[in-house]
Amino acid sequence: MPFDIDTALKQLSVTLKQVKKTRAQLPKINREKVDQELKILLLDLQLLQQDLQYMRDHGKKEIQND
Repeated sequence: MPFDIDTALKQLSVTLKQVKKTRAQLPKINREKVDQELKILLLDLQLLQQDLQYMRDHGKKEIQND
């Protein structure tokens, strides 16, 4: 199976779910520091996901316009 934007988006979706699950399961000790780092990672992944979705959708529109 070739790696394409849809494959990347599926992988990102799984990763986002894993990060959210991990954050929910963190012990209370040192939670603040770890939680802050996971929030940053989560935001980065969400931005990447949005960028890939834009690229995918923009690419489809270009093909349709040709």
